[in-house]
Amino acid sequence: MGKNDASKIIKQRRLKMRSSCGEVDKLIGERIRTLRNIRGLTSGQLGKEIGVSHQQVTKYERAMNKIAASKLLLVAQVLSKDISWFYKEGND
Repeated sequence: MGKNDASKIIKQRRLKMRSSCGEVDKLIGERIRTLRNIRGLTSGQLGKEIGVSHQQVTKYERAMNKIAASKLLLVAQVLSKDISWFYKEGND
């Protein structure tokens, strides 16, 4: 297997991961990123607070990985928001 073949496989896996996350995951990820930025935290700082890497925070924010309810609760606590805010429609 050549280098190009490996790159193609990686790209296919990334696309498959993205497609496994739905609209709710995208909404939650966008809200995490928005609120994290408003609070002035880096992805590394948030990750440290919730026990994951900055790469994992980025994957949550981009809806590449689904976030577990327990992690979302930690995110909500760190960012001082009620967990229901991440699911609500609108920008309140």
